Amino acid sequence: MLGATSTEGPQVDGKRMFLEDLSQEEISSLSGSELDEIHTKARSQVEEDNPDAVSSVLAYKTHSLMKELWEDR
Repeated sequence: MLGATSTEGPQVDGKRMFLEDLSQEEISSLSGSELDEIHTKARSQVEEDNPDAVSSVLAYKTHSLMKELWEDR
């Protein structure tokens, strides 16, 4: 299976999932640097809180935290 290892399922991208949750208007108002900042902050926090998690779990948690950061901005 492309994008998978023997210990993990398919690749999951938290940033892509976050963008899929936004309306076209929200995406238009989001700069690339703001998106990168939200993603970097969320991913760093998730990795710190879950150092032994597999990449798919990290992606889902990153997606969730990105949504929180977006709503709190």
